[in-house]
Amino acid sequence: MDQDKRTLDFLRLFVRHQPEIYAYILTLVPHVHDADDLRAGVAEMELGQGTSLLLEAPCQVELTSVDEVTLKRGRLAVVASSQTKGFRVRARAALITDLGTEFGVIAHPDGSTEAHVLKGRVSVALDPNRSSRPRSQVVRDGLAAVVSASGGTIRGGLSAQPGLFLLQVSSRGQSSGALGRLNLADLVGRGNGRSTGRLDQGIDLGTGQTLKGPATTIRQARRNEFRPAPQFRGIDGVFVPNGALGPVVISSTGLTFSECPKTMGSYYGGPTNSGRFFDIPSQQTYTARFKGVSFGTSRHPALNVHPNAGITFDLDQILEDHPNIQIDRFTAVCGIPKDLPQSQFSSADVWVLLDGAVRLHVRCPKGQSVVEKMDVQIPTRTRFLTLVTTCSGRADHSWILFGDPFLESAAAVPLEVPQ
Repeated sequence: MDQDKRTLDFLRLFVRHQPEIYAYILTLVPHVHDADDLRAGVAEMELGQGTSLLLEAPCQVELTSVDEVTLKRGRLAVVASSQTKGFRVRARAALITDLGTEFGVIAHPDGSTEAHVLKGRVSVALDPNRSSRPRSQVVRDGLAAVVSASGGTIRGGLSAQPGLFLLQVSSRGQSSGALGRLNLADLVGRGNGRSTGRLDQGIDLGTGQTLKGPATTIRQARRNEFRPAPQFRGIDGVFVPNGALGPVVISSTGLTFSECPKTMGSYYGGPTNSGRFFDIPSQQTYTARFKGVSFGTSRHPALNVHPNAGITFDLDQILEDHPNIQIDRFTAVCGIPKDLPQSQFSSADVWVLLDGAVRLHVRCPKGQSVVEKMDVQIPTRTRFLTLVTTCSGRADHSWILFGDPFLESAAAVPLEVPQ
């Protein structure tokens, strides 16, 4: 155990019933810069009476009493003793009250709030200052509720997602989960790479703006054009690849994809934080599976990149947002699901580029189900990671998916392809 942790544990014995003092002591931990602003890493705050807060950066909280905390942004988990009830988490438009014993809360940038009950029950109430009528509902074990950004509505009956929350901190201040890696699909869902993004949200290839998926319309790009996406942290931009129209620009700095093949220039929405595809002929939505494993879940995230599409991630910006993480490889399982409503119309290709140079090329022949394990080493000082999918013919049912798409350290656990 390192010295900072020993000091923290020692002092905690004397102030476990005084959260304001303990919050100050947390500033002794290197990753906590302000008493209420966790900018990197993880932290645990014991408030006495058997109640603990578990925070994961970026997260901003304000302790108002031993029984209440205000979550200004980010997410936290509350673990309370079965004998203790009534601890409150106040967000911008909601008040969540513990009825025992474990729950998580996410405060989104747009002002909406999620409450996930992992054990026991909570009461979710609207902020009376934002709602014209008092309203609350009890959310039970295994369920979740969302309070709208306006503070006017509560949507309940949703499934809780335990994988979104940190529930244990080890002696070195790291969670029992995979804090050493970042989820690229979550970035596309406007998250921070730690499962705070919105499922079925992505980037429209035609505009670079937010897309609500799954896509339902095939569109055509008449020229090669790189679309910056400044509202998405860690994402440089998107494009529709077509080598027939001249140089394919893949970054805001003017890098090009010189090996890009000719395509029809058609595209289907854009890269999306989702494992779902909409089949136009049947008007049905399908969930992608590789060898029986469903993707697009908290356990197995998915980046849906239906051809023809390209997305470039800005590794410099990602490292700026996550200075405590070392990134030296990209891993994923990639391919076209086997259980499609129809066979793909044409062969497809998947490309992984680093700073404009092709580092991996996967061929997905027509009529074959290809599931490829990807493990691409990222050299130091690499700035851009680009993922591209192309089809030389019609791209119907070329449902290409990057499952478990992570940026991580080479020291992380090796990726396993679903069996």
